[in-house]
Formats: sequence, C-alpha cells, structure tokens
Amino acid sequence: MDILRERAPPSEAAGLVSIPKSMGQISQTQITLDKALGAIPPIALEAGRRGVHRLPNGWMLAVARVTRAGMYQASEAEFCGAPMVYRPPEEVFAQASLESYADACITLKHPAHFPNHYLRDDPRRDDCSVGRTLGIGVRVGNFVEVPFLITDPVAIWAVESGMSAELSVGQRRAFFSWETDQFTPAGDRYRHAEGDIRVDHIALVERGRMGPECRVETVRLNGLQS
Repeated sequence: MDILRERAPPSEAAGLVSIPKSMGQISQTQITLDKALGAIPPIALEAGRRGVHRLPNGWMLAVARVTRAGMYQASEAEFCGAPMVYRPPEEVFAQASLESYADACITLKHPAHFPNHYLRDDPRRDDCSVGRTLGIGVRVGNFVEVPFLITDPVAIWAVESGMSAELSVGQRRAFFSWETDQFTPAGDRYRHAEGDIRVDHIALVERGRMGPECRVETVRLNGLQS
C-alpha cells in the first residue's frame, strides 16, 4: 500500500482530527492551529526541549533535531558512487536557511516526485502532508531543531512504533565540487559540499541520511502538563 496516497482515515472515536485539506487557506488552517495550540505553554516550543506531547484532539506536538552540519554519505540519486558530502556550518545555520523551515510540510516518506518537483511549488501539497512546522529552525550545538505538529493518525503511529521516527529534510540546494581533496576543520576529506540550503519539506523516514540523532524522540516534553 502506498501510505502517502492511501492513508487510513482519522478515527472520530479516538478523537483524532486531520489537518485541513488546503494549507493554502491560511485562515482556516490558522484558526485550527490556534485552537490546538491554545493550551500549550510556550515552553513547549523552546529549543533544547526535545520530545513529544499529545494534544487533546490526538495531534502530536514535537520538538526535534531535524538535521546537522558535517559529513554525510550521499545517495546514488545525488552523486554517482555515493561519495561523502560536506555540509558546512555556515551554510546549514545561515539565517536564510533557518528561516526556510517556517511553514514547511511534514510528510510520511519523501514524496515520489521529489526532487524533480518541490512541494512548496505545488498547490496540492496537502495531498501528501501529515503535518507542518510551527516555526523557523534554531541552531542547538551542531544540530537544527524545529517545532512541528503531526496531525495524521497513521503518521503518529509510525513515529510511536519507531517505524518512521527518523527525520530527513527535503531541500533545494547547490552542490559545489572540486577535482582535488578538500578538508573540513576536523580533517575529513571531501570533494563535494552543499550550499544555499532552502527547506522544502521534512520527511518522517525509517532511516535518515543524518543518522539516528535526527529523529522524533518519543519522550515527554519537559515542563508540560497533561
């Protein structure tokens, strides 16, 4: 079953509410989000307080590490031979990049048409959205942390079961390549690096490229009351 296109319907008996089908209708979405967030103390959205909190309507609020700076192994789809690629801190934590996390869709797996087609350009992006971010990215150490809501019951189950708890940022970016070895400040060799990073969506996946540290930690958010 293609879980992106054939999600199970929300269970009214369980009090679960699906996200409005048109995020383009900002007023409808914002009213819904305002109602959902009204009972959440501001502490829930502070960087450095990772974890999850279930709202009365069944939605999941999460604050999580979504990506990091440093080295990662590219996929064959990105580079022939799947080389190591460097993500410089000055690019990962650039203000324009951090601001691009705002109002990004959360998806269950990367959309099938990505990266040939970007969700931010698609008026039908809610067809494969299971939530959305609640603010810009914040640097915490070597990571970017983001607050977001997951509103789809199948996606919430995938996170809680551990099936799709890791995070992978779908992004627009530039690649820079050299014919000779370059070196990171830590001494790692590379010939490819990322730059001009802009966020398109954040995917819930079984295994993300940035490793298991970038995941939704299903521990209770500190400081929140039931």
